[in-house]
Amino acid sequence: MLLRDIVDLEATYDMSDIGESKIDDTLKLIEGLLDAISVEAGEGITLNFEKANIYKDIEWVIEEAKMIFTPEIILTSNSSSIIGVFDGTAIRRMLENLVTNAVKYGDQTHPIQVNVHEFENSFNLTVHNKGIPIPEEKQAEIFNYLEQSKSYNGDGIRSWGIGLSLVKAVTEAHGGEVELTSTKKQGTTFKIKIEKYKNKPGKVKSLITYK
Repeated sequence: MLLRDIVDLEATYDMSDIGESKIDDTLKLIEGLLDAISVEAGEGITLNFEKANIYKDIEWVIEEAKMIFTPEIILTSNSSSIIGVFDGTAIRRMLENLVTNAVKYGDQTHPIQVNVHEFENSFNLTVHNKGIPIPEEKQAEIFNYLEQSKSYNGDGIRSWGIGLSLVKAVTEAHGGEVELTSTKKQGTTFKIKIEKYKNKPGKVKSLITYK
């Protein structure tokens, strides 16, 4: 094979990778827009539950985030195999939102800590970042899609978008709950509890509440 042919082949592979990345980005944008339309129409989101090792999905999100974002992202876990009935796509998108927000609103000089802790019938997923805290009186509002257009401090931090409403909806659809702690000293931590077997395999419509 001629050198020119090798170079052309490598360029083709590079273009293919770029094309696939752009397609993935476009699909994510479309999915986000569809979710936003469904939420505003009061229709909620549809989740597709199946038995799976959800830790693989979590690990995939973190590895992708490490390639995209500048701050260090550290994943720790007490298990590498968390089997249950989950919507893997929804949990991936939930974690993507939390990590993206941690990068966007956090202190870029401090690492983002993601921790997974498995229990017998559930697991906890926490995402922690240092940076400007969310005022206590605003912490409940950030899960409310209709209230998020208001800025919650004077440092240019604006709406968290539909992301945290989805975080709450996905968590509750898995029989869990979201806890938020945010202080100047300790930073901001989102703690998600997910039940392993709250659902049976199949599709479920999950509503997103605004209050």
